[in-house]
Amino acid sequence: MTSPSRAGCSTTATTLAAMNRAVRTGVPERVISVTSSIPRAFPTSTRLPARVASISKRSTPDPTSTRTSTRSPFMTPGYLSEGPWARLVVRIGQNRAVAAVSWAWPESDQALVELQGRLANAAASALATEPWLPSGKRLVLGGCFVAYARGGTGPGQPGDEAWAAAVAWRGDVLGQGTRRTDHHLRGAVMLGQPRQADDVLAQSIVASRVASSYLPGLLARREGAILAAAVAALDVRPELLLVDASGLDHPRGAGLAIHLGAVADLPTVGVTRQPLVAVGDQPDLRRGSVSPLVVDGRCVAFWVCTRTGARPIVAHAGWRTSPETASRVVLDASTQAARTPVPLQEARRVAREARSLGLSLRLRR
Repeated sequence: MTSPSRAGCSTTATTLAAMNRAVRTGVPERVISVTSSIPRAFPTSTRLPARVASISKRSTPDPTSTRTSTRSPFMTPGYLSEGPWARLVVRIGQNRAVAAVSWAWPESDQALVELQGRLANAAASALATEPWLPSGKRLVLGGCFVAYARGGTGPGQPGDEAWAAAVAWRGDVLGQGTRRTDHHLRGAVMLGQPRQADDVLAQSIVASRVASSYLPGLLARREGAILAAAVAALDVRPELLLVDASGLDHPRGAGLAIHLGAVADLPTVGVTRQPLVAVGDQPDLRRGSVSPLVVDGRCVAFWVCTRTGARPIVAHAGWRTSPETASRVVLDASTQAARTPVPLQEARRVAREARSLGLSLRLRR
């Protein structure tokens, strides 16, 4: 184990590269953009194959600057170990950004299947002992999404180019009214980076080649590492993360929404268009209508109608969240303007804009 060094890794680029490497297992990723710089925390002796392409801020971006920001919420100490189980611990106030080495991303399908059995037990324990509940105030909600290179079909292939985006968003309690994306992007200019909406506190992009194709129940092998890297690169820590994946609704009770929450040490809620294995009738097409989805008689998710007249979506219990909490969060974070909760809308838009802008640069093959 390498001890922290306050003298080394003084540049923002090197620190972000360390963060990026710490959450991957063998697939090169590149942090494309984040919203602020991060103080030094890691020793220069650590090998860091990932590279930062650029840093962007709300103010004039300066990708070449080595000056660190005293306003960043990331603080020392941190440490990084070598090998496939490398992990990064960064303190954000009193919270860990990335931890839980035992939940690192497995390098084979069989290893993931075995890990998911343990994760399901850990998720049940976490929910019983430390359930997450909405506080009633304006929450900082995160969202993350992966966009793939155009032209791919079916389950994809190992090595597919991908762009993962993560956002931290704080909005009003949205049970009423609508949110127009174009209104919140008014005045935002690309300048070589995806636009940032005025109600998004932070956003980050990571470009990578994914490790595997998609297999039902094994989405974590394809998207887990790149999503974890994007979430870790955010300079504002969400109170809860919305994930485009299932949670308890899974053959082994541990979908990617649960796995990512365990790795990032964040409460999570999954949001998908369809259930994975759960069954249940859809509700009326009236905003606020819900109906349960069950696996072996146990409620694991809810159908939620977020927009009157539109098809419902599935709100999945994730890490430290119950199905009831998941349905409430999904409804509160959605408006009549679209079915999808706002944090996932924004993460999807940012990832697709990054893809359109060609922010992969020279991804390693």
